[in-house]
Amino acid sequence: MLIDIEEVDMIRTTSSFIRKRNARSLSMNRKAHVLLAFVLLLSLVLQAPTVASRNAFAVAEVSADSAGILSTSTRIAGADRYLTAIEASKANFGSAGSVILATGTGYADALSASALAGVLDAPLLLTRPGALGDGTLGEIQRLGAKDVYIMGSTAAVSAGVESALKSAGLGVERIAGTDRYGTSAAVAQKVASLEGAAFAKKAFLARGDDFADGLAVSPIAYKNKIPVVLTQSTALAGAAAG
Repeated sequence: MLIDIEEVDMIRTTSSFIRKRNARSLSMNRKAHVLLAFVLLLSLVLQAPTVASRNAFAVAEVSADSAGILSTSTRIAGADRYLTAIEASKANFGSAGSVILATGTGYADALSASALAGVLDAPLLLTRPGALGDGTLGEIQRLGAKDVYIMGSTAAVSAGVESALKSAGLGVERIAGTDRYGTSAAVAQKVASLEGAAFAKKAFLARGDDFADGLAVSPIAYKNKIPVVLTQSTALAGAAAG
């Protein structure tokens, strides 16, 4: 078995699911909203060119009053998705012992990292596959992080990026599978290992060939430290089955 999962929450009608969970969970802490900002940012990866070519990429962090009515919003923006991720980190983390790093050219690995970010209380930063931006390394250093968890294979985040992190004196652990399904399973294993006896023994199962369902559930996965396991839409992926 991949992990001893006693319950798998299938994500089918996500809008209804999120409404019900939000009605019971208005006390979601600030950093759950941080991840919501991050995953909204990730959705920009797949947007049409007319959206991607705008001068600023932005995410919004929202707050709700006791009745669940939206009361305030704050725009967090950078010149591109990589800088927006940095700004989101700056806005919500004064320091962090660990950072999660995922490619900014695809959504799957970053979505799979949701629960791991919750377990580590870590921001999620994005990188280009072939090069680590100065701003990203600078943000890791500002946070005072000692460890970086890279999501995905060298095709997603290159060995060169890993070497640059190590050269900066950072501990690096790569969590990867042979594909997005294998990587999400590997992340789930890592979450279970870090949580130990506290692990919830649950997983969110979401299709891996589109981002909407995984994106919708990521803030809840972060808050409750429940892995998002990706699968094919018509058959359970072998890695997801364990």
